[in-house]
Amino acid sequence: MESSRVVPLNSGTNEFCIGRMVTKFGLLTIGATRGLRAAKARIEKLSESWPGDYVVFVRNTGRVVAKASGQFQRG
Repeated sequence: MESSRVVPLNSGTNEFCIGRMVTKFGLLTIGATRGLRAAKARIEKLSESWPGDYVVFVRNTGRVVAKASGQFQRG
């Protein structure tokens, strides 16, 4: 069973890092999870409540493995 707990970046066990794009080339690292499924769920939830562009990347390689984007809804 995959853990959905977000773990500290310096724990040494992180595999998937979660980041929010702040500029075209700038990334704010928010946290990390041990599983890809948990990381994808986290960026989906973040994009709903804090609109922006989010990525999940593999810590060791920097390869982006998931993306999510949330936009403000105007009624």
